[in-house]
Amino acid sequence: RCFEPRSRRMNRLPPRELERFLGLVDGELENDGSIVIVGGAAIALAYGGVRFLTADIDIVSVEGPDVREAFDAAARKSSRPVPVTYVGGIAIAPPGFESRLQRILEHLKRLRVRVPERHDLAIMKIARGTDHDLAGVEEIHGGDSPLSLQTLVERFEETLPLYTGPLDNFKWAFFSAVNRLFPDDDHDDLKKEIERLIRSRKKQLRLE
Repeated sequence: RCFEPRSRRMNRLPPRELERFLGLVDGELENDGSIVIVGGAAIALAYGGVRFLTADIDIVSVEGPDVREAFDAAARKSSRPVPVTYVGGIAIAPPGFESRLQRILEHLKRLRVRVPERHDLAIMKIARGTDHDLAGVEEIHGGDSPLSLQTLVERFEETLPLYTGPLDNFKWAFFSAVNRLFPDDDHDDLKKEIERLIRSRKKQLRLE
């Protein structure tokens, strides 16, 4: 089926290939449907990531009676199908991100495509924390509307109770992202505040 395990490795694709494939999916739909795309595909499609390549389309939400079947049909008919991975329940996102979703590709007739607001998406990528994820955060920041450091800090704090991995990993990924995005600023006070938040969370979890 088109919805495949995350562990499978794929070739990375440019934004135009993602949009082309979603157009095929739209053409297969008999009813209105909706998806929420996250990850690299969201960056490539929504935030000017023309140089940002991604291996697949990560989806956290699917609505509609025949959306999954439309993806399968498009994959069978396409000369270059795009792998799709359902990550609902896996992706770590700021609470309330659903209320801030942004619609894209509004020319599609039946398929409604939405992506997280840029700061929400940045925190989701920071939570994953790989070098490719942090490069994606830089891509978001480099668009027409740069990221706000204050908003990033707020979303980091909101997301911290939901983070399921080692807290220091989230901390260091956030520090790395901040240094990449705002290299000319002094972040000593910010880092002290993040350290305080991490210590407080560890105490809540009885890790210290």
